[in-house]
Formats: sequence, structure tokens, C-alpha cells
Amino acid sequence: MKDAILGALTMAARHDAKMGNNLNQRVIGEKEDVVTQGDLEIGDLITHLLLSTKDRITVESEEHGKQTNLLDGEEERYYVAIDDIDGTNNLRVGKGFLPYCSMVVAFDAGSKTGDEYKYSDYSHAACLDYASGKIFYTEKGLGKVEVYDLNFNKIADSTENVQDNSKLALTLSTDVVSTQRGGLVGYASKDISPVSILPGVLDTVYKKFAVVDSGCSVFEYAMVGMGIRNGYVSSGKKQHELPLLYAFSKETGKEMVDFDGVPYDDRVYDFKGGDAEVVAGDQRVIEEVLFAVRAQKQAIERVKDAIRSTAVKGPASAKKVQERKASEGQGDDDGEQSL
Repeated sequence: MKDAILGALTMAARHDAKMGNNLNQRVIGEKEDVVTQGDLEIGDLITHLLLSTKDRITVESEEHGKQTNLLDGEEERYYVAIDDIDGTNNLRVGKGFLPYCSMVVAFDAGSKTGDEYKYSDYSHAACLDYASGKIFYTEKGLGKVEVYDLNFNKIADSTENVQDNSKLALTLSTDVVSTQRGGLVGYASKDISPVSILPGVLDTVYKKFAVVDSGCSVFEYAMVGMGIRNGYVSSGKKQHELPLLYAFSKETGKEMVDFDGVPYDDRVYDFKGGDAEVVAGDQRVIEEVLFAVRAQKQAIERVKDAIRSTAVKGPASAKKVQERKASEGQGDDDGEQSL
């Protein structure tokens, strides 16, 4: 499976180079994200190459759904999730300078205990950064993330990136906290307009971590795997690409949990799922971020309570005014008098 994945990503890189800027930047539709001709062609190519292998495979992607090479009566050996191109906007406006990636994660059918795959059922995981021409790869039990060039040469691995942990660089997605230090924006409920959360709730994070975001989540996952970033945080990620972060984290001694601190190990993988809360990193990163997240949640709850309290007091106060007017014989607003 390793050779099939590396081969598919290498061919994707070559196809991307042939397509040129005009074709890559041509927007042909928008769903939740911008979709370009490049997304479709790269997705088609990776899917075709994977399904051409001898392994019994089902491939799922955002743009092409599920496809399989199974014959009637056969059971799949691998389920493979791909992201055609992550960071499409980077591709459109900064090709050659900003990262944009393709992702492939395989799940081992022999590992699952039921009908659904869990995050811990991954077997192989890789991504291609088109801007640098590097493929980041790992597999279960490898214990590191390896880097390959487009000629299948291994050129580096995560064990070479030993950092001074006194200066952590945490990749923090901007949907968790604004990039300005003025505070957060939280939502008490869907029918209540945004309310400003207490400033400085995540000061702990700002003081201890450098907050960066390249505009390509898959690239950031690779940086976490390589130890160039010490962690990743987001409050609303689409789940189709998260197994890559999980695999890169697990193989380099890190963990991936939700905002309640629950590990992703036994969580069922939902390719089409969204709004996932995720913290990935070593114990120090997770503890620091969860501390800040709890503070944020408490602040939001206080705002919710204040809104609920105001909503309750409003009608009650109006009723008291009517009762007072009636007792004073002033009548209602329409001019009628009380008897």
C-alpha cells in the first residue's frame, strides 16, 4: 500500500505541474469550499491510480464520492479517504509560495471490530505539499513521519527535528480565536447575534505559544508530524482530513483529543462529518489548550446566563407595568380605561 500511495501522490504532483496556473485557478463551482478544475483532475487521478492496484479498495473523496474496485462478493481490504486539494485558495493566489496539498489515508479493514472504521484503524497516511514537492508519509507502527522527494528518495524524517520545548510553536486555527488580542467572539445560540467574550480568555495560549496558520490544514498536520509545529487546535474542522493529523500525531508520540479531553482513538470516523473539536500535541500542549478552552466555555456560559436572565426579566417587567396601570386606573395602551 505504501508504494501505491507514494506513486499516486508523485503522479499527482507531475500532473499539477503540467496543468499550469490558468487551469488550476479556474473556479468551476462552490460548495462549502471553492472547487477548481485542479481539484477534480487531481482527485480523478489519485482515485484511478489507487483503484488500479491489486488490493481490494474503496476510495472516498469530497468531489467524487465513493468508488471501488471490488467485484461482487468481495470484501474490501482497505478503505481510503482522500482530499483532492486542501488549500485551494492558496493554490489560486499563491502557487509556488503558499502550501497546498493532497491527502491519502488508508484504513485497514482487518483492524475494525464492527461495520465502521475508528480513527485508530488507520494503516497508512500521507500528504503531498505541491509547493515544496515533498511527500510526508507514515504507517502504523513506524514511529515517525518520513519525507520523500518525487523520485521516491527518503530525504528526512521527524526524528531529526528535535526542538527546544521552552519555545513552543502551536498551530492555532483562526476559528477558535481571533488573530487580534481584543478577545473572542462566541455564539450563545443560533438565534442570538454574536456576543463579545471576555478579553484575554486565551492569554495563556498567547503567552506560551506562537499562533500561526498557513491556510492549508493538511500542511499544518504534516508540520505537527515533523515536530516543526508542536500542536494543532480547531473548534470546527471537517472530519474527512482529520485521520492524517491523528496518524501523524500517534506515530510521533503525541495525542489527539476533543475539547473535553476525550481521545480520538475509539471515535468512529465520519468522512462527511463536520464541526469537530480537536487538540493535537504532547501533554503540555493539550493541558495548556484545554485549560484555555474551559475558560472560554465558562465565559460563554456566563454570557448565555446573562442573555437568559434578560429574556426572563423583560416579559415579567412588562406584566408588572400593566398590573400597576390597572391598579391606578390608567387602562391599556389602546386608550381603554379600567372600570
